[in-house]
Amino acid sequence: MISEEMSVFMKVHITQGDHEGKGVIISWVTPDEPGSSEVIYWAENSELKKHAVGTVVTYKYYNYSSPYIHHCTINNLEYDTKYLYEVGIGNATRQFWFTTPPKVGPDVPYTFGLIGDLGQTFDSNRTLTHYESNPAKGKAVLFVGDLSYADAYPLHDNNRWDSWARFVERSVAYQPWIWSAGNHEIDFLPDYVRNLIDLILIHITISKLRSSFYVKSKGKSTFVICLHFDFVG
Repeated sequence: MISEEMSVFMKVHITQGDHEGKGVIISWVTPDEPGSSEVIYWAENSELKKHAVGTVVTYKYYNYSSPYIHHCTINNLEYDTKYLYEVGIGNATRQFWFTTPPKVGPDVPYTFGLIGDLGQTFDSNRTLTHYESNPAKGKAVLFVGDLSYADAYPLHDNNRWDSWARFVERSVAYQPWIWSAGNHEIDFLPDYVRNLIDLILIHITISKLRSSFYVKSKGKSTFVICLHFDFVG
């Protein structure tokens, strides 16, 4: 249960922050004011706490104004190590954890979950629960597009992004999800897939070319290239 104070720092999610598996991007939102963009983190077996400060962005879409969206990258992490991290200040601090991948090598096993077209329905919850309870125990998720289905609502109601981020926090705050855009992420105004970029920060390698969306993510024992192309008109 998240208290009213702690809910100020919410929708926490992480993704890979570099090409080698030694960086993590931590993202969250604050609804009413920017607050702090600082992350405190430390290895589970260490008492040395480190600090990193990120950035904050907002965006508008029709009659929707986003909360303050924070992104903070932490680098130079050790391989195969459990880290704890905190966002928030004072009584509103929230703590999570993640485990970095093993050092990259040709024979190093690493288990990905594969999820797509998740949405936010009763069946969406069943799908995520199925992944979480799978005995294979995925270490990261490759998300193959179609996240919140905000485009199914009038004016592509971007409040659906907020509710979706709250829904998936239970997983994505603890292990990296690596994202690809699907056709349901297309928002032509104010900018092509702008909400996805600001909310999720697919920021390792990103290129927008009219009707294409390209993400490259190298790390662990894989090299992932995500392509999206949509014909319009």
